[in-house]
Amino acid sequence: MNDDELLREIEAYSITQADLLGCFLDMHPEMERKYLTGVPKKGELLMRGEPWRYRIHGQGVEFENDSGWIVDAHAHVIDYPHAVDAHRISGYLTSKFQELNLLEDMFDYCRDRMRELSGTGSLKEVPVATDVWVLPSFSN
Repeated sequence: MNDDELLREIEAYSITQADLLGCFLDMHPEMERKYLTGVPKKGELLMRGEPWRYRIHGQGVEFENDSGWIVDAHAHVIDYPHAVDAHRISGYLTSKFQELNLLEDMFDYCRDRMRELSGTGSLKEVPVATDVWVLPSFSN
């Protein structure tokens, strides 16, 4: 996967994550946002007419569609819904592209490429944690 392809997938992930989080928050306005408490730990929602299952875990919520694509949003991105880190994008890519499951170092590849892309201005760091980025078009 070259840098342009990776950036397109980061954009697709970012948009999907933001839309899923928006639907989730609309369904559960009573949720305590820092620790994702006060709501059912599992459930389903519709995003753009497509069903997605969700499961709250630790400080995140994992969404999965019927195709097996996984969008795992950390609680810290609720305030930055387009933010992504290497762990989440590598999980998304390996769930979406089965051939990438063969790459044991997918996380390392994504982290290293995202750091390089940050250095070129193609990604911007987000001040919520180390190695969390957003595309410039989504930055505030």
